[in-house]
Amino acid sequence: MGPETARRLGDLSVALAVVWQANPIWMLLLALGTLALALTPAAGLWVNKLLLDALAGGVQGASTPSLVFLLFLQAGVLALGGLLSTLNTALQELLGARVQERLSLRLFAHAAQLPLVAFESPQVQDGLRNAHQEVSGRAVMVWANLLSVLQAVVALAALGGLMLQLGPSLLPLVLLAALPSVLVQRVYAAQGLQMALEHTPLLRLQAYLGALLTTERYAKEVRSFGLERHLGERWQDTHRQHRQAQAGLTTRRSLWSGFALVLSALLMGLAGWGVVERTLQGQLTLGDVGMFLLGASQVQGRLTSLLGGVVSMVQGLTHLRLLFGFLEQPLPEQQGLHEWTEDIVEIEFCNVSYIYPGTGDAGIRNMSFRISRGESLALVGRNGAGKSTLVKLLLGLYQPTSGVIRLNGKDATLYSATSISQRLSTLFQDHAAYHLTVRDNVMLGDVQRPAQPGEIHNALRRARADFVASLPQGIEQQLGAAFAGGVQLSGGQWQRLALGRMLYRSADVLVLDEPGAALDPEAEQQLLNALYTESSDQILVLVSHRLATVRQATLILRLEKGQLAEAGSHEQLMAAGNEYARLFRLQAAGYSSVPAGTEQRVQQV
Repeated sequence: MGPETARRLGDLSVALAVVWQANPIWMLLLALGTLALALTPAAGLWVNKLLLDALAGGVQGASTPSLVFLLFLQAGVLALGGLLSTLNTALQELLGARVQERLSLRLFAHAAQLPLVAFESPQVQDGLRNAHQEVSGRAVMVWANLLSVLQAVVALAALGGLMLQLGPSLLPLVLLAALPSVLVQRVYAAQGLQMALEHTPLLRLQAYLGALLTTERYAKEVRSFGLERHLGERWQDTHRQHRQAQAGLTTRRSLWSGFALVLSALLMGLAGWGVVERTLQGQLTLGDVGMFLLGASQVQGRLTSLLGGVVSMVQGLTHLRLLFGFLEQPLPEQQGLHEWTEDIVEIEFCNVSYIYPGTGDAGIRNMSFRISRGESLALVGRNGAGKSTLVKLLLGLYQPTSGVIRLNGKDATLYSATSISQRLSTLFQDHAAYHLTVRDNVMLGDVQRPAQPGEIHNALRRARADFVASLPQGIEQQLGAAFAGGVQLSGGQWQRLALGRMLYRSADVLVLDEPGAALDPEAEQQLLNALYTESSDQILVLVSHRLATVRQATLILRLEKGQLAEAGSHEQLMAAGNEYARLFRLQAAGYSSVPAGTEQRVQQV
């Protein structure tokens, strides 16, 4: 047994185990129903022969009651086949939904354990897209294909026994006639799968361009810049590339399929001539001729089902390999077997560096600082200076390439990231806007505890989200235009909800990345003043480009090209007279050198 066959058999066993775990009773009922259905074609064929012979006088002394019995027997066989087919379809759909649920949860759980940096890899994105496509009942389809193969084997055995009664050469000819079409199907199914894999990046780009043109998030900018035609043409170009490759494959498959059908027809004609000749010689009855005409097509159909089922099962296992392969990706080595149970009162970076995997680029180099409870840390610097990387390291989203991050003097890697993250709360610049209720948007900050309306209102009050009181349904208001009754919020309102979500968690460390990005300067300053005051028993970390908002910070770090360029309080950095002082004076000059009444407009710019 080759390694490829062994792997497919392993994947088959995993797929069957998944179906069994979903519902073993439904799985067994589907198997029994499928095997019972396999016997109905031969039974119907034999009853049909008896009926034709009776009508032609081939059954001596045939009476009306016997004909009526045969007619009802034929109807009963047809009804039984229909009922079994309906039952099997229902069971397959029910199993498919259950298996999709189980595999989706496994996929989500695995994806959640991947490091954040993995999601920044195109290869991982391609793998995740392919894996997500395969959770929708593919395992059940493999089980159904296996049953289809078994059903075809049983049906072929029964039908073949009937066909052999008509002559020893007929069955081989009928079986041979089905082979060309099946071989063409197998070859081009494999080529179609290969094309799908090769075009995954192209199809992801096509889907992304389609989302730019159809989703509310991008609607304003697309219309403002008149991008409809440009993006539409780019989507059309990607679609054309895929369509042209697909058209070539379809054309070749159609030509070969046509040739296979002609060859099959010639072989069937040869078999049919043998039946006609034996009938003219009186060796076969009219019922035998009818049995051949119906049976030959059924034998061909069952053989096609058999070989096609094998092809589909192999193809399904190949598709499932995309899912299983993603689920088998090695997860980061579990660090931190201990649970963090104490309050975080001190964070220390000791010569911490971070190198982006696969690039060699350093996001952070030799970073060292310490911050304690009741103090605030501000990170400033140009875009690309390393502020976001440092925040991700602090939050445990990235792991240091070298150096140590200590919490309360203890190496953070000795403790589980999940238990530490419960002590941290974050407001990202590109925060999520959940199209759920206001209540949900806030309580997602800490789903581990039951939602209490009083705590939700308190978080909204601290976030200065006064607009919630004016919503028709208050904290139960559905948000987002995508759902019926949903209210669309402004950028600043969404940010205040995100801030409320951050404050809802009883965290030791608050991390705010550009908290005023969607707020006017006055609102931002009021918000930060309140945070500086209310976080006296917490550690506050702030990332900002507006230096006026970080003046109250206990420690200000100015980063440059991933390194620590300056560190100190606002007064110390101003006294040093270096780049921080120059940038602060530059921003201050911009505010003070404009005519009265325009300061707010300049600050907003």
